[in-house]
Amino acid sequence: MSALFAKLSGKKTAKDGSTVGLDIGSSSVKVIKLKRLKDNVELVSLGVEGVGLDLVPTLKMLSQENDFKKCNVSVSGSSSITRYINFPKMTETELKQALKFEAQKHIPFGIAEVGLDSHILKNDLPDNKMLVLLAAAKKELIVQRIKILEDAALRPGIIDMDSMAIINAFMFNYPEDEYFRNKAVAVLNIGASYTSLSILDDGIPRLSRDIHIAGNNFTNKLMDNFAFDFDSAEKLKVNPEKEKLGTVA
Repeated sequence: MSALFAKLSGKKTAKDGSTVGLDIGSSSVKVIKLKRLKDNVELVSLGVEGVGLDLVPTLKMLSQENDFKKCNVSVSGSSSITRYINFPKMTETELKQALKFEAQKHIPFGIAEVGLDSHILKNDLPDNKMLVLLAAAKKELIVQRIKILEDAALRPGIIDMDSMAIINAFMFNYPEDEYFRNKAVAVLNIGASYTSLSILDDGIPRLSRDIHIAGNNFTNKLMDNFAFDFDSAEKLKVNPEKEKLGTVA
């Protein structure tokens, strides 16, 4: 999980200047291909496919349709964790050296089980402290994600956390927006199985959590309340204005 807060740069793009993000969710796989221009980013292609019993054919199809072999991916869920911690003030090099010893106090996994990364968010806190982002994911989860890609003849680039990828996208699109300055902002990504919540204060992340209430819970509630089948409840959830009650088959 390197470069958690890295924005798009030429060093992480393909020969044609493009970069690909792949989101493997529980209900669908999304891929987006971007190209770095001089002063902006261009959307090259976008693909969405439902998740079947075997992910590999779906990934192969998406890679062929969108012409890529290397992609950036992210992880989330109970096997990953993000924490924001006050550390004694130190350099990035010193933080990397101290990370394994300090991290064990803040994560529920054994250090040997996880991949760790960190980033200094603020280094001017009172009492000679600094605010540090600590991210950890079980190695088993990372290995599983890499194997799926390799089975589809793909190569992983950056392996990020879902919450960090969403924060990066938000900050890239609203880097100096006056509306968000000196304010707290909640960034919410509702998937099928997980909801990712991040809270930023004056552009600095302060909290990130994966919540086990998401789109499928809403669909199931509609099924219970209106005696709909799953597909009808899903249509109503996605487009409530179009799918009026009583007109959904």
